[in-house]
Amino acid sequence: GPAPGQMGDNLPAIDLGTGLYAIKVVNGQGAMCALLNNNKIKCWGQNSLGQLGLGDTNNRGDQPGEMGDNLPFVDLGDDTDGLPYEALDIVAGQYSFCALLRSGNVKCWGANFFGQLGIGNTINQADDPARPLSAIPSVDFGTGLTPVDLHSGSDANHTCAIFEDGRMKCWGQNVFGQLGLGDTTDRGASPGQMGDNL
Repeated sequence: GPAPGQMGDNLPAIDLGTGLYAIKVVNGQGAMCALLNNNKIKCWGQNSLGQLGLGDTNNRGDQPGEMGDNLPFVDLGDDTDGLPYEALDIVAGQYSFCALLRSGNVKCWGANFFGQLGIGNTINQADDPARPLSAIPSVDFGTGLTPVDLHSGSDANHTCAIFEDGRMKCWGQNVFGQLGLGDTTDRGASPGQMGDNL
């Protein structure tokens, strides 16, 4: 894009794999994820904090042969029926991503400095084979709450979920009161902050 002749027909399309196309693309800080037509997710770009969800910290897309069929799907794990989770939506934080699954669960991965993954600690996830995304617990929203929509921002370290009954809950960084709870305490960073306590 910075020089003549780089755009238009000369700008290559991103290869996401055979028969695959994006139905939604979101970008974090230096990383991108695409929700694909098969309800799976692929991510590429910066991966220093596990934000690509691949169980390592290797960047993807900066070397030949890393995209297309060679770019792994994000492994979200299996549902209670033993079938792979299917994603319906994805949102990006600054160095993390969250996916809304067909099961009604939400899984988040990447940086977790402020509890933005909603799992009750501040340990980054999917950045090491010992912490694969498939083993990360789903976000606990509390009794009887099923999320229907997620919202975040590429420069944000918090996420909000809207539920079937119209209520809303937010978790992660709260330095400016962005969680809407009347204080500046982060949520999701410590045990007991999520679920019915959020």
